[in-house]
Amino acid sequence: MEPTTNQPRQTSYLGRLFQTDIGYLVQGGSWLALGQFVASASVFVLAIAFANLIPKETYGIYKYVQSVAGILAVFGMSGMNTYIAQAVARGAEGTFLSGLGARIRWGLIGGAGALGVALYYVYMGNVLLGEAFLVVAVSTPFVDALGLYNVYLQSKKKFRESIIYFSFVQVASVATLLVTVSYTDNLLILITAYFLPPIALRLFFHLRTLVKFPPNTVDDPDALRYGTHLSVINVLGQLAGYIDAVILFHLLGAVSVALYAFALAPVDQIRTLYSKNLPALALPKLANRSMRSIDGLLIKRMLLLAGLGVAIAIAYLFVVPYAFQIFFPKYLDAVTLSETLAVLLVIALPASYLAVALQAKIHVIPPSWLYLAAIPDILHIAALVIFIPLYGVYGVVIAKAVDSVSAFILSFVQWRLLRSRSEQTYG
Repeated sequence: MEPTTNQPRQTSYLGRLFQTDIGYLVQGGSWLALGQFVASASVFVLAIAFANLIPKETYGIYKYVQSVAGILAVFGMSGMNTYIAQAVARGAEGTFLSGLGARIRWGLIGGAGALGVALYYVYMGNVLLGEAFLVVAVSTPFVDALGLYNVYLQSKKKFRESIIYFSFVQVASVATLLVTVSYTDNLLILITAYFLPPIALRLFFHLRTLVKFPPNTVDDPDALRYGTHLSVINVLGQLAGYIDAVILFHLLGAVSVALYAFALAPVDQIRTLYSKNLPALALPKLANRSMRSIDGLLIKRMLLLAGLGVAIAIAYLFVVPYAFQIFFPKYLDAVTLSETLAVLLVIALPASYLAVALQAKIHVIPPSWLYLAAIPDILHIAALVIFIPLYGVYGVVIAKAVDSVSAFILSFVQWRLLRSRSEQTYG
């Protein structure tokens, strides 16, 4: 028989109904909800400032630089986060530090790439963009990697500390940008204010985490191997996540990038609530459940989450026109695009839960299976290349729909294959 693990005793009606630890969900979920509120509120305030104080073209170039930086960050071993989270949840806390070192070392390649882009723009006579990408070159190895302490804390169920640290970094970083936007629309100053303060703040809280919650010395020997596989797979995912703005910039110009950014931003904030907070809550629990136990809950929970996704999407369609009229009056032509993107929220919540179920058992997934995750990314990038020239910014919506549906189907097939493989192994 398949090995089983002790499950938490359910002491409430809701716990028995949903077969989950409601106390843990409420406590951890409350902190994560607070963190999401801080993130969403600060981003919202910043968006209002950008929409009303910065010219559309400047904002479009600003988003273009961010997108290229995101593409160059693929060298930073972001896939390590997935395995580190699961390893720490199983007690291999030393994987946190070894993973951080690997991320910074590989991030230097992205920094070198950004330096190359900077030199290219200087050579082409665009000194301002060259200087902006020089800031990206200095920042790339550190800006994401130093945030790994949040993965560590959440995997140890230290949601309170994780959210307090995250909120401080978020508020301080956004406050810096708000002050900057209030005084200037200079691209170089804006990019500097975006990248450098978070690095300093994350370094501080990384060191504080080490002092307050020192990790043990258990280092999962498979972390680098799986992290490398996951990072290679993430290359296409990160490319697909940022290349849309790059294609729009070169084909349609900076203003189109700005319109698309404002249409996507509120939808992305809602989707982030799913993709970050749900895994943070579910992973520490699912990592210690048997596959048979997870499988018994999977369909029921995904159906419940899909219903919630429909309700959120419908509410969004009613609210967003009024919100844009009040807060983003210069971007009213982005409303219809934003409403179209919101339809994709229906599949986002059940897809996130299915993805975290797979993540919880990543240590028993054959490495070759991990590369199947490249299929939706390949389809996404191909759709962007095909449909943006045909339909402009709405081509991005088609590409995102292709990505969401294909990723969900692939994850479901992978789970069923893994479950079948587990039954054959354990009987």
